[in-house]
Formats: sequence, structure tokens, C-alpha cells
Amino acid sequence: WEETQAGRGDVIQLGIAMSQQLVAFFCGRVQGNGIVHLVLNAERNLFVATIYGTGRSVYEMFYCMMNLISSHDVPRAITMLAGAPDPGNREAQKDLRLTKHMKSRGAALMKMAFALQMKYPGCPCTYYGDEIGMDGYRDPFNRRTYPWGKVSEWQMNILSTYCELSSLRSRYEVLRCGEVKILYADWDDMLFERSLDSMGKDHFGKLCSGPKKVLCIMNRSDKIKMLVQLDGETGLKSIEHIPEIFTGSGETGCLVIGQDQNEEKVEIHPLSAMICILH
Repeated sequence: WEETQAGRGDVIQLGIAMSQQLVAFFCGRVQGNGIVHLVLNAERNLFVATIYGTGRSVYEMFYCMMNLISSHDVPRAITMLAGAPDPGNREAQKDLRLTKHMKSRGAALMKMAFALQMKYPGCPCTYYGDEIGMDGYRDPFNRRTYPWGKVSEWQMNILSTYCELSSLRSRYEVLRCGEVKILYADWDDMLFERSLDSMGKDHFGKLCSGPKKVLCIMNRSDKIKMLVQLDGETGLKSIEHIPEIFTGSGETGCLVIGQDQNEEKVEIHPLSAMICILH
């Protein structure tokens, strides 16, 4: 496809800006309200698409961008998120692997990244091995052989969360083409929603089944727990921050809130994310 027909693939179709800022946020280089303006701002993405003039609906492009966390062009996702700085030469890269602490923190951050990727508009794409936390610096160390038959318990834990989060996207239509809106963003916190209109229609006017609203709550801090009070009708009601030190590998997951639950308090532990399905 020519650029005039499909736009610049490296900018639009592959969602490189999304990938770069997602990694920057989870590495702590960009604060929550900063990533809102850089990535989770639909108007900005549409502006980028318009600049490169595709002759297509910019809304269609925004909702079908291939959003990655990492690829063969950059170090492995978990290495970027929790590994040591790139030593700069292949000999050192070859033997530099994740420590136990890096693995624990990296697993938690990978689960959060999956949650954001799967709930964000576009087409989530996974570079093989990211779903089990394969590590490695730039080519050729980001292209190591997949450990068929040798996946560790630690890797299976990451894979289990990945499968749970990716299944939500196929289960709930609102996560495909529902509107996206930021409800709250601070240094380490971010909360956004995907929603259908009052008639149950998505951004393109398609009538969808299932819940009309899904919330994605991110807590990047490793020292603070979020206590979020939700309102079954409107979504967010209040947020409280409570000291708590990160342990383990994160507690990213999903919570279904029924119509009879008018208010619900949700705990988001350090380095964790919670997907709340509002029925």
C-alpha cells in the first residue's frame, strides 16, 4: 500500500507512538497525566493521522492501529520495563539477564501493560514471547527461541494474566470500538473508561451487546495502594491513597460489578491494574 492510501505505517498503522509512551509511563519517565496528552488523547492521534493524509476516515485508523508493547526493533518489553540499562555492546548484552527482583517487578509491569494495551482503542498486537516475559536486549537477543516445553512457573503466571485480559476484549464489544475517555490521571495513577452510548451503540453507530461501560484503573506506584470508590451509574466517585509496599508480582485482574451493586470499593495494590466491568 502506498503512503497516500494507507498513511505512514510506522506512525499510524503500527502505533509506534503508543508503544513508546506506554513503555515510558511504566518505566516512570512519564507521569499519568502526561501520557494522557501523549497517547490517550484521541484528538492527538487523529491529528497525527490527518497530517499524513490517507484519504480514509481518521477515526477508522485510530480504532484499528496495531498497538504493540515491543517488537523486533527494540529490546524485549520486560527488559525495557525492569532490566538493567543497555550496556551498549553485544558481548555484555549476551550475558546480562534479569535478576529475581527484576523478574518480580517486570512481571507486575508487564501485566499492567497488557491491561492498558487490551483496553485501549486499536488492535492489540503481541511480539512473540512477550506474553511469557521473555527478556533480551536488541537484535539478536530479542529474537531468542521460544522455550517450547520449558516455560517456567513464573512465565506461566504472566501468560495466565495475559490470556485473561485478552479474552475480555473478545467477550465485551465495548472494548473494541467503544468511546474512550480519561476520568482521572496523576503522577502514578490513571483511570480511563470505554463506553457505549445510551442506546448501546459504539463510536461507529453499531449496536453492541453486553455492558455499556468498562473502567481501566492503573496504579504504577510501588509504595501506594489505591482505594477507588465506584458508582455503578457514573463510574468514578472518589480515590484514596494508602501506603503499601509492593510485594510479589502484581495483582492485575478483572472485577465485574452488577447493577444491584450501586457502589463498590476497589483496591488496586502497588504495581497493579484493575479492569472493572460495569453491568
